[in-house]
Amino acid sequence: MGLENIIEKINKEASLKAEEILKEARGKEEEIISSAEKEAEKIRENMLKEALQKQSRSKESALALANLEARKELLRYKQSIVSRVYDEILQDIEKLSSEEYQDFIENILLKYASGDEEVIIASGDEKRLTKKFIDRVNKKLSANKKKGNLIISDQKRTFTGGVILRKGKLEANYSFGNLIKNLRDKTEQEAVKILFASR
Repeated sequence: MGLENIIEKINKEASLKAEEILKEARGKEEEIISSAEKEAEKIRENMLKEALQKQSRSKESALALANLEARKELLRYKQSIVSRVYDEILQDIEKLSSEEYQDFIENILLKYASGDEEVIIASGDEKRLTKKFIDRVNKKLSANKKKGNLIISDQKRTFTGGVILRKGKLEANYSFGNLIKNLRDKTEQEAVKILFASR
């Protein structure tokens, strides 16, 4: 075998080997491309899934926030209704006739006064809560075995009806505004249940 034949044989073997390597490389290339495409598809699916989850969470958050706002608005509405009820009670008390008003104040004094307090009345009540009225209450206090020494204070205050009892430095506030506030503190939960029971 001559040199040419050996070179030719080496070239043929090299060509065959190169073809084999190329064929193998092409097979691996397809495998690598296929694997890369599958990996890219997984990444795309994961990104899509994550984006949908974020969108879903975002929708859930928006829905939860909207529900919270709706509950707050309903609560404000209910509070305004309850406030209106107590405001109407105060307005009804303010509309009492002079006789009903005196009876109301007399009941307060008979229940809460020990009988030796100074009675502070609201500005504008001088015609309804007179010395004659206080004398009548004092007689009833005495009949109930209490001191009958209530006096009308020279001091007048600005409040919406009712009285304030003062003994020394201590005062007990029975003004209508304070009475309604105390009533509301004690009865508001029950009033809410009654007003909104069917809702």
